[in-house]
Amino acid sequence: MEVLKTRTSGRFQEKTEYLVRKVIASLDAPKPVKEITPVRAGLRKRRREEMLEEHQSEPTEEWISEDQLELVQIRAFKEKLE
Repeated sequence: MEVLKTRTSGRFQEKTEYLVRKVIASLDAPKPVKEITPVRAGLRKRRREEMLEEHQSEPTEEWISEDQLELVQIRAFKEKLE
């Protein structure tokens, strides 16, 4: 979870909301295995796991009130701005 932006709302600017990006990746998806054949004869075949494809991770962005965030996350965002 990453905090991107902040905005204040309300009549007297009393409500603070933060734009949060969450990336959800499925852990139970099988990883495809790619077998590489060696150039020279007599060598063992090597198996390499492919990287997760981008369509398996789903980034979502939403505005969350400051009550739902932890204080550590708000402090880290403020330090990042400075």
